[in-house]
Amino acid sequence: MVNKLLGTVISDVDGPNTSQFSFVITNLETRKGQFVKVAIKDGTLVGLITEIFSRNKYYEKAESVSGYGGQIKDNFPIKEWECLVAEVNVLGLYDEGVMDRVIFPPSPGVDVYVADDVLLNNFLGFKQDGLDIGHLNNHPNVRVKMNMSKLLQKHLAILAISGAGKSYLTSVILEELLLRPKNKSIGVVIIDIHGEYLGFGDSVYKERVKVYGKDDLKIGLKNLSSKIISSWFDMSRAQSRCLDKLLSKMKKDMAEEKQLFNLKDLIGLVEKSDIKANVKPVLLSSLIELNELNVISRFDSPNINSLVRPGELSIINLKDIDSMKKKQILVSYFGRKLFNHRKSRRIPPFLLLVEEAHNFAREGAKRKVVLAKSIIETIAREGRKFGACLCLVSQRPIQLSTTALSQCNTDIIMRITNPYDIDHIKKSAEGMDNSMARTITSLHVGEALIIGEGANYPVFVKVRQLKTALNKDSKSLEEMCQEYVNKKEEEKEKVGAFI
Repeated sequence: MVNKLLGTVISDVDGPNTSQFSFVITNLETRKGQFVKVAIKDGTLVGLITEIFSRNKYYEKAESVSGYGGQIKDNFPIKEWECLVAEVNVLGLYDEGVMDRVIFPPSPGVDVYVADDVLLNNFLGFKQDGLDIGHLNNHPNVRVKMNMSKLLQKHLAILAISGAGKSYLTSVILEELLLRPKNKSIGVVIIDIHGEYLGFGDSVYKERVKVYGKDDLKIGLKNLSSKIISSWFDMSRAQSRCLDKLLSKMKKDMAEEKQLFNLKDLIGLVEKSDIKANVKPVLLSSLIELNELNVISRFDSPNINSLVRPGELSIINLKDIDSMKKKQILVSYFGRKLFNHRKSRRIPPFLLLVEEAHNFAREGAKRKVVLAKSIIETIAREGRKFGACLCLVSQRPIQLSTTALSQCNTDIIMRITNPYDIDHIKKSAEGMDNSMARTITSLHVGEALIIGEGANYPVFVKVRQLKTALNKDSKSLEEMCQEYVNKKEEEKEKVGAFI
């Protein structure tokens, strides 16, 4: 590749130094966000253009411009005396395959070139067999192929406002996992709250995808303890002790009789028991509410071993479940079971992907409101040691558990405009500076900042297109309006025919 000259390093008040330098632009193909290289005595310095300024020394002082009145342009034409200056943040030193910190700054007067593709792939840590997310902004030939372990093992957060493309980006990552050989990929369990990923079940990947809807999702009563049930309803210690006594008795009696029992049997046992009057009503109320949620059965469904298989997706579709309590119980139960089974190596390594994660792990919310928060935070803290990976997708980072978000060592951030969300991300994402924070407010749909463990340095990326079209279970506003009108007209016709 021919080195493309961009300009010349200059000496100014602040540099050059080992953190930043500026150069005069001589090539108008120079762009903010480009990676550049400069030869120094220790090797090749790699930097990132963070800003471009226009300068003209004859227009620096307001008094001088004012003193000429309207005639200054006649003596000092703007274009003849203007120069463009790029400001560069120094990222590091690259020398014969080894990355290091910069000890000496570039010398004023040396040339600045566009960083070549081979250098960037090596310097940023992209791998030929990595997950292909897209290409670098301003470097269309550099594919952002990220090592699966670096991206997922220490957890991933995908953050953006609604409509910025986070579900599409997530689908690209899922597609990359499905394209890998099964022996080199992990099992994925998706908590799909709005049916965003159901299209995978009706695509060329359908042999590797299983979808579990509201009628498929059940929790086996025989697998529940009084501690688990108590946590769902915030029971007192006295209520929990009574429940434990009755549940243990029922399990023992039914085991001796070789019979199965259900929640109604347990409710009946509580009704017949002689437990204290101040305990029984509350305990019964909790069990009746649990029964009305229609989530408890004799056995778990799906079985945990079928839920996680290498190189396959399991979609827990919560779209048709109205009760938030039921959603919380399902995510809490299956999340904990996944983690415990992986700790004991009974299931393969997995990725638990949680859409609208702020609904399940809300910062500052009471425990009874966010029942799944505890296990999400546990996986965030301890999961990497066992191959239990977590991906949190959210449009409201400020509402997301600080504990969980801070444990996500890679953040992929798309357009975010809320200043409180941006400030929250800055506190949890190491390496984000003010320039990056300003840039993410103006990102286009499909553009993202990757920061953290997944790449050696923060990079802006243009997300690639999906390799296969997925059927979207969503309609435009126009389609919804037409659907409503059609439905009303059909109802009128039916009434007319009946009359």
